[in-house]
Order: sequence, then structure tokens, then C-alpha cells
Amino acid sequence: TFYETDLTPEIRMSYEDMCKNVLPPYKPGDTPATIVCNYYDQFDAQFIKVLNERSQNGDNDSKVILDTLAEEQQKRVAAATMALKEVLSKGEPMRMEGAIVKLAKEGRIDEPFLLLLEANADQARAAGAVGPAELMMKLRKRAAQEKDKQSASKEIKLLRQLLREENANEREKILEEAFTPKEALIVSILCCY
Repeated sequence: TFYETDLTPEIRMSYEDMCKNVLPPYKPGDTPATIVCNYYDQFDAQFIKVLNERSQNGDNDSKVILDTLAEEQQKRVAAATMALKEVLSKGEPMRMEGAIVKLAKEGRIDEPFLLLLEANADQARAAGAVGPAELMMKLRKRAAQEKDKQSASKEIKLLRQLLREENANEREKILEEAFTPKEALIVSILCCY
């Protein structure tokens, strides 16, 4: 599997800059916790393998970063769990979607929240609960859409939509819609004197 494959020198070299960013020496005021928070979205599985290897070879700084990352992940999963409980407490699907919109406006929809929705859908499906599984996937889709609305750029929003869409025909429709010129509506204002 991916985790069992050895790291190549090319992989290690590709993460050298990232290592310099997250490992000491730090700028005044930085700590492992602030570094992990600032670079959290850049910690991919391959980089974690690099840090694990360094840690196993005696690099204590890498171990500290890995431990701090584990703590941050636990905090984020706990926050996602609370947010999901808040959504599910609304009872009705429409109210649940409304709660998701509210969470998005508050900036509380993140990857752990989306993954938790997906995990709950998978668990419900495995247990034969088709209705709850479909509801969880519907909520996940809505949460992802709302998260996209909060994105800083249209390009990121488009990329996220394309990556989420499994159907090739639907991806094509998304691309066509994104690149079809929109006619501007001009509303003239008449002033009466």
C-alpha cells in the first residue's frame, strides 16, 4: 500500500522546503502549535511519511510536530463532531441544511466536518440504513457547496466542484457553465424631478 512504500530521494527532496517551514528554528513568537495551525492544510500523507521517517531516525523536532499535528487533528475532529450534532439536532432535513448554511457563514465547515459526514453516510449504508445514508450525503454535498461559496477565488471553487463530481457528463456541464460568457444585465435608473 501507499504507506508501506519506501520514500524515494526525490520525494524527500520535494518536501525539503516544507520541512524548513515547519521545523525549528522558528521566528520569535512561533511555536509548534502555531506552525501546525498555519500549515495544517499542507500536511498531506506523503509529508507525514517524511516526518515519520525523520522522527524514527532520531529527529526530535519532527516528533514534536507530529505530536502537535495529532493534537490539532483531535481538536478539529471534536469541533466537527459538535458541529454535526448541532446540525442533526434540527430534526428536519431542511432545517439541517439551514444549520449547514449558518456553519458555513461562521467558517466552521472544514475537511474534518466533510469527512465526518461522509463517514456517517458510509456507516449508515453499511448498516443497511439507506435513508440516513442518503441524508448524510445530501448534507455533505450541501456543506461542500457552502464551503465553496466562502472560497476566495472562483478558480478554487471550480476545481473543488470538478474534483467532487464523479460523473463525467456532469463535470462537462460544470465546465461549460463556468466558461460560457454571461450577459450582463444593465438596469437603467430613471430619475423623476
